[in-house]
Amino acid sequence: MPIGIFLFVIQEMSARLGAITGKGLADLIRENFGLRVTFWLLLGVGLTNLANTVAEFAGVASASEIFGSPAMSPCRPRLSWCG
Repeated sequence: MPIGIFLFVIQEMSARLGAITGKGLADLIRENFGLRVTFWLLLGVGLTNLANTVAEFAGVASASEIFGSPAMSPCRPRLSWCG
């Protein structure tokens, strides 16, 4: 789990910087690197979070099929607007 160590270090650094400066990570990136870099980094974070959410739903669908229930049956009423 080398990626877990990397994620832990980033989370710890962000928390310490926020506690000391009173600013979030995006504010600090914008101050040091400019708006363009901040935009691209936060876009990457947003896309990564979207991919993570899709992977979570795919995992729930796979697990529900393994246990014999219809795929994503609890989510169907909430997603009825999709078609």
